[in-house]
Amino acid sequence: MIELKHITKIYRGTGSSSVIALDDISIRFPEKGLVFIIGKSGCGKSTLLNIAGGLDRPTSGEISVGGKSSRDFSQSDYDSYRNTYVGFIFQEYNVLPEFSVMENITLAPELQGKKSTPEEIGGILSEVELDGLEKRSPSTLSGGQKQRVAIARALVKDPRIILADEPTGALDSVTGRSVLDLLKRLSEDKLVIVVSHDRDFANKYADRIIELHDGKIISDMSFIKDEEKRPDMAVVGDDVHLSSEIRESMLEELNRLLKDKKKLTITLEEGGVSVEGGYFAPTDQESLIREHEDEGNLIRSKFPLRYAAKMGASGLRTKPFRLAMTILLTTVALAAFGFMLSLMNYDRYQTLKNALADTGHTELSLATYRVEKPDWLSTIFGDFSYDVPVRSDSSRIEIIKNKTGLDFVKVQKFYTPELDSNFKSMFYFGGTNSEGKSSLFTPGLCGFSALTESEMEKFGISLVSGSMPKDSDDILISEFAAESIYELEAKDGSGEPILKEKNDSPVGKTVVISGVKLRICGIFSGGRPGKVFDYIAETEELMKDNMEALYLGAAFAEYGSRLMKYLNLTSKLESVFSASFMTLGIVDESFFDAHEEEFQSHDTKYVISLSNGTYLTYDTTDHISDYDTRFMNGAAAGPGGLLISPDYLYTIVYEYYSSSLITENLQTELLDSIRSVNDSGGYNYDIDACIAVLETLKSIDPSLFNGSVGYTSPKIGDSSVPLSVKGVFISSDIDYNRADLLIDPTDADKLYPPRTGSFDLSSADVLLFLNDEKSRETVTDSRFDAEDTMMIKTDLYANSHKEDVNTYSTIISIVSGILFWTGTIIAVFAALLLFNFISVSINNKKKDIGILRALGARKIDVFKVFFSESLIIIGICFAVSTVLAILASEWFNSFLMESFSVSARLFFFGPLQALILLALALGVAFIATLLPVIHHSKKPPVDAIRSL
Repeated sequence: MIELKHITKIYRGTGSSSVIALDDISIRFPEKGLVFIIGKSGCGKSTLLNIAGGLDRPTSGEISVGGKSSRDFSQSDYDSYRNTYVGFIFQEYNVLPEFSVMENITLAPELQGKKSTPEEIGGILSEVELDGLEKRSPSTLSGGQKQRVAIARALVKDPRIILADEPTGALDSVTGRSVLDLLKRLSEDKLVIVVSHDRDFANKYADRIIELHDGKIISDMSFIKDEEKRPDMAVVGDDVHLSSEIRESMLEELNRLLKDKKKLTITLEEGGVSVEGGYFAPTDQESLIREHEDEGNLIRSKFPLRYAAKMGASGLRTKPFRLAMTILLTTVALAAFGFMLSLMNYDRYQTLKNALADTGHTELSLATYRVEKPDWLSTIFGDFSYDVPVRSDSSRIEIIKNKTGLDFVKVQKFYTPELDSNFKSMFYFGGTNSEGKSSLFTPGLCGFSALTESEMEKFGISLVSGSMPKDSDDILISEFAAESIYELEAKDGSGEPILKEKNDSPVGKTVVISGVKLRICGIFSGGRPGKVFDYIAETEELMKDNMEALYLGAAFAEYGSRLMKYLNLTSKLESVFSASFMTLGIVDESFFDAHEEEFQSHDTKYVISLSNGTYLTYDTTDHISDYDTRFMNGAAAGPGGLLISPDYLYTIVYEYYSSSLITENLQTELLDSIRSVNDSGGYNYDIDACIAVLETLKSIDPSLFNGSVGYTSPKIGDSSVPLSVKGVFISSDIDYNRADLLIDPTDADKLYPPRTGSFDLSSADVLLFLNDEKSRETVTDSRFDAEDTMMIKTDLYANSHKEDVNTYSTIISIVSGILFWTGTIIAVFAALLLFNFISVSINNKKKDIGILRALGARKIDVFKVFFSESLIIIGICFAVSTVLAILASEWFNSFLMESFSVSARLFFFGPLQALILLALALGVAFIATLLPVIHHSKKPPVDAIRSL
């Protein structure tokens, strides 16, 4: 039984205005029967029906259903109340247009978690005369058929209460009677409450008639079935109720009296209203039987996902332009975020693995370094350090072997590694190509190794021609080295070309390496970096054919990016050649002790490359005779003297201006005196003017020339070599084409003492590995960083990929925070776009929301509908944005590789990035749906119903 107790409903208007729709109404309804609520428009009858059905909440009072009070009901409890007990029938039918007749009907029991059998549905369709129409769309039905669908939907879940609001208002009289006939049959075992303005229908069909006026009950009459007791008239409130027979007889009497112009007297008595088969008498609410007190629990709705998805998909058709713009902008936002993810999830070690795999080169190498922090550089550049190659002794090699578990080749270099990071200067074939050296070939060897034939096979190399080394003067070179001898026109000890024809074999020929004569005993197979070689070869041919156009700049627009890549690749070849089977000399073990002294004593100009871009040089003979030098007054050549280049002096002037030691005018004057631009675009240096600049700086800052403060050399053990600026030097005959600092050979011997004693084959300068997947995984995963307090570390040797990756890692660590916040802003933007679309969609679907809520759907069910809509949109956006992010990542990787020879893949959009993007997309869809749904669901369902 349902009971309304002291229900008051007040609608608040603008300002202080308000309307009392219901005024302290109390009604107890029976368990079954057909109850009509009648009255004039605005009397409160629909409000009463909405509150009884839980579509609206009273301002005060409570509803009791089966003995359970609504006083503590939440909105969800009201939804469950409708889902459990109530079936609604509306004047406008309110069938869901997205679903077929069958789906509209079966939706109600499925909200209760029930599955209706075909027999049950078939029986209901027959009962409401809809046989054969179950697959029809509501748009193809007549008004009467739609109303029957609504009745069937209310009936199929077997509710205790059916609430019908003007169910015949939109129907013709014949269809209206058939609907009321059906409701009358249903009321035999259910409570059917009908709101109507038609008193005749009420008198004919009602078991009880409740009449409202201005929010109050003015009449509550129940039908009593008794043919003998039929009063002809009764006064109920201010109205007179007459039986149909009395009305007919009164009309006849009135007509007669009007003709006779006589007076008519009517006597009214308290009593019932006579109708066919009985009469209406005042309702005795206390006598109503309570049959279902405290039975069962409220059923929480279970809205099937297939219905939610279908409704959500239907909403996409309403605003196609807005939908297209939402998808477009959201896709762009997600794609941008996905692209950022490809960089934000950058892993330096995985990137290095990929770079090593992509290189096309077949070897990897490790070397040991000492980390230097020289005071003389720190005074200029702050906290500064650089790596100095040192020989790996047997104990360290054993550590590396145990750590990696890999096979390797020990490469020996015949010079102290600190002296020269440019291997070419030590192992030089001699001679030059008459047309200029091709960047494809190396003029030297990376080092020597004593390998047996069986050891060579383990590393995939084998003897092609000649024989293995048998004595200390034999050397086995690679096919690539043999090709380099011809291409570079290398000469033998007598100054004659070693190979006169390209197809000549160098086996048996004499080659001069750093002044030492060796016999080429054979050639072994060795790889070459094919991709790099092919590109450089093609570009060199292009440059040869277009040299004049390139020189004039006419072809630069067309070939500019290609030339930039070419220059980058040629510079990277040096790291390839510095440790490779291609440039390895295979010798007999006796070779090392036999030739160590010869290699160490050979005259060579050395350039030490410092990682800050500064180059230190010296000559093992007499540097004063080799360079154009000038000394300041009082200075002299010899130990302790440091000469600087004009370019380095130029830099110092800038540093002094930055430190506010000199004025801008003085800076300009000093810079202009150091160098001037010549006609070819190069620089002319005035060495005497440079000395004058040094004198000027000395007068400003004497510490520049104080060895203990200005320049202190790298420390070797406990000793150091103080150096002071003595003058300026100019030279064009130094590797790297230029150097910044020039020191005396005596100081060089103190800084870097030559190696003495017998050669130790258990040590190595470089360890050479195969560049296979296992080696890449092991070398990069071993994380060869600083290993002990002596600042000794093992790392990839002369590898441009490692240098690139370290540079990229530094850059990415700086911009990662910017990327994070940019990505967050983009995600918020995407959420706002979707939020706006869903808000509009909800506004367009108020009718559907009202119908669902009336059926008993909860807020979570409404969320499912619009979340389904969001998922469809975001699914499209995610799929397209993922493809765009992948394409953008690949394009940028290709662009960097093609234009700048970037050796590592900086942008990687893989499964992890896709999952993160998917999580973001789902989060955006969830938030963009949740917020507007929560906002809308705060309103009672009747607000949606009223919008119909």
